[in-house]
Amino acid sequence: MSKTPFEQAGYTKDTKFKLLMDYNSYKKGDIVTLHRDDGSDCPMFTDGKGNYHYVYLPNMRPTGDQRMEVYVEEATKIKFPIMKKKVGIFGYARHGKDSVAEMLARQIDYQFCSSSLFVCEKAVYPFLAPKYGYRTFTDCFEDRVNHRAEWKELITFYNKEDKARLAKELLVENDIYVGMRCKDELQACIEQGIFDIIIWVTNPRKPVESVASCTIRYEDFEWDVIIPNQFSLRYLQDQVDLLVREEIFDETF
Repeated sequence: MSKTPFEQAGYTKDTKFKLLMDYNSYKKGDIVTLHRDDGSDCPMFTDGKGNYHYVYLPNMRPTGDQRMEVYVEEATKIKFPIMKKKVGIFGYARHGKDSVAEMLARQIDYQFCSSSLFVCEKAVYPFLAPKYGYRTFTDCFEDRVNHRAEWKELITFYNKEDKARLAKELLVENDIYVGMRCKDELQACIEQGIFDIIIWVTNPRKPVESVASCTIRYEDFEWDVIIPNQFSLRYLQDQVDLLVREEIFDETF
């Protein structure tokens, strides 16, 4: 099993971190330790007084996200000898985006997760758990249909100062982003160089999704790859195979 960023940096559950400025209920100078390692570079810390917050590890703050400074005081930098390409997969609802992501993940050992589940844990669960008594972020995720308005409000707030924030955080522990539906978010990601490759998946047998639910439109961007998905699953797999053989996913050092 691969190590998490926290473990790769050489930290342990006994490592102590010092806050460099006020953050939520933490105060500058507070000492915190790891509460839960979720595998990202922004795990949950505790001050031992009943306060729990996600805080970025040293030297791992996403560029441009000024609200999330590196608050902890440790010098070790995380070094990755190999950097995988960061891939964004886009398309209208039910056109095959998740299928393409799953095929790529299996074939070239890339990681991806549900962006909805990810944002639930990072942005929604910490706020709604006390209100509705959720014991885990999975409970919160499964109850999302009953609180869509609050979800939308919290996600909008989460991306308010940097529309690429969610993408940057998700891609710390994943190689593929699937599920973005906002044109402004994709534009921000392109401007900040978040994605190495952007892929559009299209199925002409399926309807074009309404702008009300997806403002990312095929004609508004220059896609690196367009994958047709108008026949069988086998046909779609063949398209992915061809793409992999073109070696555009070769890792960089």
